Amino acid sequence: MEGCIICGKKCDNNECSQLSSGSVYHPHCLIKMEKQRELYESQIKELNRKIHIAQQEIKRQEGVIFKIFSFFSGQKDNIQSFLQYISKHEMMLQKLSSNLEITLQQLKSIYDYFLTYPPDWEERRQAIIQSRGRRCEKCGRSTRNLHIHHITPLSKGGSNRLDNLEIPCESCHKKEHGGLEFGYEFNDNDKKSVFSKRLHLIHEAINKNQEIEFLYKKPTQIKYHKRIIKPREIVSIPHIHDSEATGNGKLNYYTNGKQKYNGNGKQKYHGKGK
Repeated sequence: MEGCIICGKKCDNNECSQLSSGSVYHPHCLIKMEKQRELYESQIKELNRKIHIAQQEIKRQEGVIFKIFSFFSGQKDNIQSFLQYISKHEMMLQKLSSNLEITLQQLKSIYDYFLTYPPDWEERRQAIIQSRGRRCEKCGRSTRNLHIHHITPLSKGGSNRLDNLEIPCESCHKKEHGGLEFGYEFNDNDKKSVFSKRLHLIHEAINKNQEIEFLYKKPTQIKYHKRIIKPREIVSIPHIHDSEATGNGKLNYYTNGKQKYNGNGKQKYHGKGK
């Protein structure tokens, strides 16, 4: 089975969580990375505080009052020492900022394919509104009560990447969901989507060497056909749109390294693996 996307170690039984890209990760590895991000942010904040204090002290010693005081008291300024102090801390700040940026990018690459709304959902919402403008991308009129909508739903293997998100107003968002009334609150992150459940089922079948029964069809076919396979691994394959392609770019199974099957159909266990 594929290893954790963070530490690279293989996952035993059900200790790994799935991503819609087909990759897996150890929850404890993700928690460790999130704590590392928090540590970097805390250290950066403290360094900025120390640099600010040193800069204020330099301004004080360069002021007229200090110069008059030092003239009569004989006290010398130590501006040069503070400049060296600031230079040293700015180098530390630069290194920490670089480490933080790397960690944020790593977290983003995982959150992109979360099976639920990711922890940085509000940041994504603000980023997309700021980059595209505060206006509904559906009707082009409303600038109030703007929501963020997944173009390809999470339940169908969609991602949280910005290119899969759009900005509808509340009214247009309701239309996208068949008139469903809902508040813009996402606290139910523990609720698994249909896609999440299917992905978990596949991973479990791989771990237990079991077969899976599912429905699939080619783009040129109208009806779904039953298929029973014993999946060995999950890989992410770019979208291919031709008459013979059975992969849909979201989730594919490789059974023998040659054939690929669409994994977006209905799935269920079919007995025990041989």
